[in-house]
Amino acid sequence: MRQVAEKDGFEIDGETLQMLLFADDVVLVASKPETLQSLLNEMCHLTERIGLKIHPGKTKWMKNTHCDDFEIKLNNQLVERVEHYVYLGQAIRMDNDLRLELSRRRKAG
Repeated sequence: MRQVAEKDGFEIDGETLQMLLFADDVVLVASKPETLQSLLNEMCHLTERIGLKIHPGKTKWMKNTHCDDFEIKLNNQLVERVEHYVYLGQAIRMDNDLRLELSRRRKAG
């Protein structure tokens, strides 16, 4: 995983961010579609080696407006592309629009 991840990611405060990990929640970060696919393939391979499987129906991906359309696959199944997702209770959007997050929090009380 490190061999693929060291080649890509995003720099934040001088550190390269390649993935977010918390319990069974994982976010892979890449600046190129090919790298994202490679990271997902490697993550799938590593989890299978320890007897775990990545659920295709729970796997999603997102892109920013600077990237052309492309497909991501998990075990030859298309992975759904989304405009936002919730990670550790925070709504994540590529356009930094906070209305969804504020609405979600108001409804939650």
